[in-house]
Amino acid sequence: MNAIFIVGYWNSGTTLLVDLLRKHPDVKLKRARFKPNLEERDIVKILKKLGSDYIQLGDYSEVIENGFSNYNETSFQAEKKEKFNKEFMKRFSVKEPKYLLLKNPWLFFMPNFIKSQFSELNMKKILILRHGHSQVVSKDYWMRDTERPELKLFARAKFWVRSMEYFFENWHNKDTLIMRYESVCENPHKMMKKICDHIGINIEPIEKNIPEKLENRLGKWNQLPEDLKNEIDVIIKPMQDKLDKHYPV
Repeated sequence: MNAIFIVGYWNSGTTLLVDLLRKHPDVKLKRARFKPNLEERDIVKILKKLGSDYIQLGDYSEVIENGFSNYNETSFQAEKKEKFNKEFMKRFSVKEPKYLLLKNPWLFFMPNFIKSQFSELNMKKILILRHGHSQVVSKDYWMRDTERPELKLFARAKFWVRSMEYFFENWHNKDTLIMRYESVCENPHKMMKKICDHIGINIEPIEKNIPEKLENRLGKWNQLPEDLKNEIDVIIKPMQDKLDKHYPV
């Protein structure tokens, strides 16, 4: 079966890529109406049925201190691997020559599971990255800590840095198309052409639906007080510079 895996750190733009690609006649997005993240919830169900689960990250503190060295991805032996594949195909199989379109941010933390579990698929992987400023403040998660939200903000920045270290260790220079969210916003057509070429499909059927430009939303970052911005910059700048060097916008 043909499959496209779109992965990325949370709120990196995976949904945006799906929205741009989903109307292509050569791809099929398996999603129930009114049930967002169907693919993620279904994969969780299959893993739990087999006595496993996604990589469990806990709070930020352990990852900030040790990185991801204490976390192990799911790895099935032959019997469970076959059972997983059977359940997966029951939920997600599509007929060739169509490609299954699967969006799942959590799989960002499971690259070896993808490689081993789906080795029999004709698989195309696309990973999208976003500037650390946007990631740290996304969806105001840090403000849920009502006592010292700024500490949660700094922890999110440090966790993002650790996650980008994980990216360079596990995704960089691998058989994956790496995209920058900012580039997709600046030139959607050019980036979608890269994606279609990577998959091996023609861009023409979706060209009329691709906007000339998209908004790179930085409102939440711009609203931060300057002192918080400065402290975040100190935390993320070395990693952001590395990201920009290898994957310039």
